[in-house]
Amino acid sequence: MLIQCAFAGRMCFQSDFVLTQWSTYGNCYTLQYPEFVSRRSGPADGIELILYLETDEYIRGISTGKGAHVVIHEQETVPFPTEEGIAIVAGTQSIIGIRQVEISRMGEPYGRCTDVKVFKEKYGVKYTRMVCQKTCEQNLIRQSCGCYDELQEEVNVILKNPLNLRPCRTRKDKKCANAIELKFGEASSAMCGCDSPCSEKKYDKTITLRQWPSPSFAILMREIICKEREGTQCVRLRNKTSTELSQEFIKLNVFFEDLNYEHLSEEADYELSQYISDIGGTIGLWVGLSLLGVVEVFKLLADVIIYLVGRLRKANRQNSYTIH
Repeated sequence: MLIQCAFAGRMCFQSDFVLTQWSTYGNCYTLQYPEFVSRRSGPADGIELILYLETDEYIRGISTGKGAHVVIHEQETVPFPTEEGIAIVAGTQSIIGIRQVEISRMGEPYGRCTDVKVFKEKYGVKYTRMVCQKTCEQNLIRQSCGCYDELQEEVNVILKNPLNLRPCRTRKDKKCANAIELKFGEASSAMCGCDSPCSEKKYDKTITLRQWPSPSFAILMREIICKEREGTQCVRLRNKTSTELSQEFIKLNVFFEDLNYEHLSEEADYELSQYISDIGGTIGLWVGLSLLGVVEVFKLLADVIIYLVGRLRKANRQNSYTIH
C-alpha cells in the first residue's frame, strides 16, 4: 500500500514502519523512526504519505467503506485505531496540523494519577489510560474464564500468553468473556483503577481535506503501479473509470503547526503552609476574643459590686440620719 513516503524531504521506506495487528482493521503500520525529528513547522517539514488502498482486495460483505484510519500518538505508546483513530476518506488529501500539549498532574494527596515508569517496567510499553484498561480487562477474562480473547492481538502480545492458555472459542468461554466485558464497561475505574498518567503528551489536531488525485494524476499513479506490479492487478486498474481510479489512493500530510508547545500543570490551590497559617490565625483570633471576654466579665462584676456597695452605704447613711 505504500507508494511514497517522505519526512521533511527525506525518503522513508517500508523498513521504517512497525507492524501491529488489530481485528477491526487488520495490518496497521506505525512510523516511529528515531532519526525523524521535526526541526521546523509547516507541511514541507512533516510526513507525506501516498497510499494505494487496493480496494479490490477488500472482503465483500465485511468492508463497509473505503479509506484508512490514522492515529497520532506519543512515542512508545500502543495505538488503538478503533478507539482513537481519525477516519481518512478515499480519494482525498488529508492535511493534519498538530500542536503538542504536555500535561503534568500532581497526584496524591491532591488527586490520583499513575506513574508511567512502573507500567513500562512490567509490560514493556509506555502507560496510557487506554492500554491500562485493555490489559486489565484481558487479565480479568483470563482469571475468570481461563481463556484469552484472540481478537485483542496486540494486547495479548503485551501480556505474553502462557502456552497452556486457550483462546475463548466455545460458547461457554464467549459468554463468560462477554459478561466480564459488560461488567468492565460499567465499572472499569472501580475494577482496575486506571487513572490518568502523571505526565503525558497529547496532540491537538486541525484537519482539512481536498479532493485528490485529479483524473490525470490518477492515471499517472496507475502507470507507476503498473510499472512495478504487472499482472491482473494492473488489468483491474486499467478497467476502472477515472472516478473509480481516484478512489484507490490517499495522500496524507502530518506536520507541526508550530514547534512551540503548551504545558498544562496542576498546582495546589491550597498549600499546607497556607492551611496551617489559617488555622493559627483562627486560633489566635478566638483566643484573643476569649481573653477579651473574660476581662469584660470581670470588669462587669466589679462594676456591679461597686454599684451595690455604693447603694448599700447610701441606704445606711439615710437610716442613721432618721434615728437621730
